[in-house]
Amino acid sequence: MNQEKVALISGVGGQDGSYMAEWLISRGYKVFGLTRDAELIKTQNIQHLGEQLVLKHSTYELDSIITILNDIQPDEIYNFAGQSFVSRSWSSVEETIHSQGVIVTRFLEAIVATNEQIKFINASSSEIFDPNSQSRLSEKSLVKPYNPYGCAKLLGHTMVDAYRIAKNIHAVNAILFPHESPRRNKNFAFKKIIDAAVKIKMGSNEKLILGSLEVKRDWGYAPSYVEAMHRLAFIEDPANICLCTGQTHSVRDIVEAAFSMLDLDWGAHVMSDPSLLRAYEPHSICGNPEAALEKIGWKSAIDFHLMVKLMIDFEMQSYHSNEKGYSSELPHFC
Repeated sequence: MNQEKVALISGVGGQDGSYMAEWLISRGYKVFGLTRDAELIKTQNIQHLGEQLVLKHSTYELDSIITILNDIQPDEIYNFAGQSFVSRSWSSVEETIHSQGVIVTRFLEAIVATNEQIKFINASSSEIFDPNSQSRLSEKSLVKPYNPYGCAKLLGHTMVDAYRIAKNIHAVNAILFPHESPRRNKNFAFKKIIDAAVKIKMGSNEKLILGSLEVKRDWGYAPSYVEAMHRLAFIEDPANICLCTGQTHSVRDIVEAAFSMLDLDWGAHVMSDPSLLRAYEPHSICGNPEAALEKIGWKSAIDFHLMVKLMIDFEMQSYHSNEKGYSSELPHFC
């Protein structure tokens, strides 16, 4: 009989962490989630997992992480922890650098101190790249972040590279482009649009106020990206991989698709307010997914319009049930 694999997930209560917990549990893993709050009441993203997910308290200091690794002896660590809002990073610079850079380094140090066979998969970001690139962004693109969030992510990213090379450990970065799901925080533009469209369909008179409608991003579906991150734990030659679709859609595209699916005239409900734009807002960011297909056999399984439909369907069901419960089942994968 094969020994049960053990995984540790930081940021387990968030969008990506919760989907990863489900994905690994469904594959027979014993899964631990890391939290700062010893009295954590499980969030709606993970409460349905019950005792299948074991929460461990940590201060994220090095000694605390080492103690936990010695205790649970994980085979794999998936790091999703950290301050995740680009706009907020300007007002929380130190918190962002600490959570996205320093804590990553502590995980790496703890692996070296306990068991160098542990596989470490870090959630990096397309925000590390120069957004003025005229071509699709890839693993070889120029890194030149334009905000504290990107700078902090780059710190963690380069530390992963350094430890992989110098310490010969299986440490890789999943360079994540924007990815959405029903579990996305409502302050992100994609989810904000979906939520507002459903509320308006249900009779709300609110106006949806957005920044530029012409900003374009490479948006994918989070559960599919989680599958790719799991594959990175088994990549034969550990390397950083961009997880993206290779296609861009504008904010206007999201609005038009969502309101159209609900038989609404978006022009009557949506306003643009330039003051909501970031300090520096790149017009278009698109990734190159070729390395993911070549090295881990992965490509985005859910296209843009299906993603919008899945998110609308979920919000409509939630509205009618007057609950925000989440299914324990992952969406089907191709």
